[in-house]
Amino acid sequence: ETLGGALHPASSEGAQSATEFLHGVEPAGASDLVAQVRAATRAVTADPTRDLRVVYLGDGASTVGYRRPDHLAAEVGALFRGQRATLTAVALGTDADTTALRTLARAGGGTMVPYVPGERVNDAALGLLEATYGVALRDPVIELPAGLTAVAPAKLGSMRAGSETLVIARMNGQDVSGEAVLRGTV
Repeated sequence: ETLGGALHPASSEGAQSATEFLHGVEPAGASDLVAQVRAATRAVTADPTRDLRVVYLGDGASTVGYRRPDHLAAEVGALFRGQRATLTAVALGTDADTTALRTLARAGGGTMVPYVPGERVNDAALGLLEATYGVALRDPVIELPAGLTAVAPAKLGSMRAGSETLVIARMNGQDVSGEAVLRGTV
C-alpha cells in the first residue's frame, strides 16, 4: 500500500496523514526487503538533477524473497548502481537483523542507524538526518602495508563523518611497518 501514491511535503498535516495511514495498515504477515526497496525507488520519477534518499525503517527481518546477505546486496546494489541515490537503514528494536540492514545500506551507498528502546526520538531523528544528508565516505577502500592479510571486513560500507570502523588483519611475520591509506568518494 502507498500513502496517496506520491511524495508529500513535510508538514504537520502530512505527519497526521501518515499516522492515520499507518494505523489503518493491516500487517500482511510477510516482509520482502528487496521488494520494499524496489517499490521505494520506483515511487518517484528519476530526476538527474536531484538525489534520491530512500530510508528503510524496520527490523530487517525478511521472511520472503531474498534473505541471504549476498543476494540482498546484489539485488539492492543493482537498483542503486549508477543512480544519484542512497539508502539509509534504521534498525528498530533490540532484535533487529543488523547484518541484513547493514547489507542493504552498504549496497545502497548509505549507512545503518540503530534506534533502540530508551533512545530519545529527537536524538534518533538527528542521527538519521546526519546519516542521510551528512558527509560520508562512499565506496571506501583501505590499503594496508605489506605483511597484513586476511583483512576483515573484506568490503567496507559507507562511513559517516565522525564514525569509527574497526578493521582487523592477520600479521604475517614479526614486524609490519607502513601506512594505512583510506580512499573513497565524498
